[in-house]
Amino acid sequence: GTFQVGAGFSSQESFIATAQIAQENFLGRGQSIALSLQLSKIRQMLQLRFAEPYFLDTRWTFSVNAFNLETEHPSYTRASTGGDITLGHPITDRIRLYLTYALEFVRSDSNNLIGFGRANDALLNNSGRISSLQGSVTYDTRDNRLFPTKGMLHSTSAEYSTPFLGSSENRAFQRYRATARFYHQLVW
Repeated sequence: GTFQVGAGFSSQESFIATAQIAQENFLGRGQSIALSLQLSKIRQMLQLRFAEPYFLDTRWTFSVNAFNLETEHPSYTRASTGGDITLGHPITDRIRLYLTYALEFVRSDSNNLIGFGRANDALLNNSGRISSLQGSVTYDTRDNRLFPTKGMLHSTSAEYSTPFLGSSENRAFQRYRATARFYHQLVW
């Protein structure tokens, strides 16, 4: 297991404090669990994650994530509570497919709309329910998942949030992402 504590400072958030406790082999069953906390002048976040790499003794992976986040901007306050459930399955030793369902409840309260740009920020973070489905595929050739020194990790995903899935009318979107990471040891 690991226990991490961190602190920092930024001009926008002032002091930032973070803490995380995680256990990679929870109760000796190969499962992982983590609890994270972040506090600053404008942000408070609490997150709990659980992952089962061999769900019901199969090659399926299962994970669940729950969070509570509150961010206080000059013009509005945004609070969100939600989580997601993910199922994954390997296609080959290096390629894995995932399907994630996420549900998030967002509340945005206007504090003091100063200027046009701030009002646009508030509109982008309006209240409502986000219900989305995401499919993703990863390609992983890293030599070590925790401390890789060579290999690569690529992923691509498509996420859809629609009223058909239960989202509020004002929270429908489509999101596409692609990431590529390459690992190469710089020194011996």
